[in-house]
Amino acid sequence: MTRRLTVALVATAALALLLAGVGTLVLAGIGARQATEADLRSQAGQLRDEVVEVADDQGRVSDSRLDRLRRLADLEGLGLQVRGPAGAIVVDGLPEVVPLAALDLERLQAGEVVSGWDGRTAWAASGTTFECGRSSSAAGPCVAVVGVTDSLDLFLGQGVRWFLLASVAVLALAVLVGRRLARRLTAPLQATERATRRLAAGDLAARVTSTDGDDEVSSLARSVNALAEALEQARSAERQFLLSVSHDLRTPLTSIRGYAEALVDGTEPDGASAGRVIGGQAARLERLVTDLLDLGSLDAGGFALATERTDVVVVVAEVVEALGPAAAGAEVRVRLESAGPAVALADPQRLAQVVANLTDNALKHARATVVVSVGVDGSGVRIDVDDDGAGIDPADRDRVFDRLWTSDRRQARPGAGTGLGLAIARELVVAMGGSVAVTASPAGGARLSVTLPGAPTAR
Repeated sequence: MTRRLTVALVATAALALLLAGVGTLVLAGIGARQATEADLRSQAGQLRDEVVEVADDQGRVSDSRLDRLRRLADLEGLGLQVRGPAGAIVVDGLPEVVPLAALDLERLQAGEVVSGWDGRTAWAASGTTFECGRSSSAAGPCVAVVGVTDSLDLFLGQGVRWFLLASVAVLALAVLVGRRLARRLTAPLQATERATRRLAAGDLAARVTSTDGDDEVSSLARSVNALAEALEQARSAERQFLLSVSHDLRTPLTSIRGYAEALVDGTEPDGASAGRVIGGQAARLERLVTDLLDLGSLDAGGFALATERTDVVVVVAEVVEALGPAAAGAEVRVRLESAGPAVALADPQRLAQVVANLTDNALKHARATVVVSVGVDGSGVRIDVDDDGAGIDPADRDRVFDRLWTSDRRQARPGAGTGLGLAIARELVVAMGGSVAVTASPAGGARLSVTLPGAPTAR
């Protein structure tokens, strides 16, 4: 890429020089043609008087005098034509490039100057009337026409050579600057390319070091670094998630296996008690598998929502009543607060699952009370689940609903949850067009909030 950029920069400089040179040559040529023709017209008028002054009685001028006048005027050609009183040509010495057919004697006799071009040679002619043949019987007015010529150097001589030398110097400078600029531009891109190759190979610690600057290349490098950091965090969280799930699977499986072996060996005297333990652990495994399947369905879009006008208060009341035994066993009081019906657009079954997950999480952390409140505000229907537990560190609140994040928050009592309930709740709420949030509870613990879009008034 460095070579291509260098070639492109040099080619651009060469094209610019070519266009500038051609344009300059054309304009200079036009100006030189105009200046040459104007100068010849002026000299034609001046030399006409000088030639006639040195002409003899018949209008003839010696070649040596004409040549001397030509050299003094620095002209390429100088000639004279004389027409006698009867119009016959007495002297015919005009330069060959002067077109005789184009000469208008009447205009020349009136003192006008006629000029033109023959290829790269400019010509001009000027005429006058004088008395000739005074010593002969053929005396009378004669017409003298003086013609001058000069060639134009379209290549402007030394100017072109100097321009070519300057062009070579400019191209050499373009090569040096182009290579330096190309390397400076491509170095961050090459570093970014190396980093992305390492990332693709699984090295998530790879970073792009050239990130200074505010140009697009530096922005790309920073974006790649941000992507690498996100991937590294995701892998770390995934590893933590797998460890947590493995632990949640191993613990009940170990318990089930131990009690099953004790029953087989006959070392467990209370078979009913062992059966209850096995059943409880199996239920825990079932909840974990169900949560994992729910997350998989949410990620794949393989779940369906039956959104309808739903009285949120009714759904929450049913969930609170269903969780009554669990709350009593944990010696926690669950209380519902509402100011009346609150209608939202939601799936009742999925909404019940969300409220159950939030309330179950609060039961694990509450000391004595969990309050589930439902209200209506300008943004829709709001559900708040408050507990009086230890609360959540403000720095961790943004990650509470992250499925791959485990909290250091102290639980008031051990729970049998899978650690995926809040992640499932967020996915369901977002799918229903709502939002979730975490704040501090007035009771001293945490407040988990859900906002759902309100339903339009029925007609």
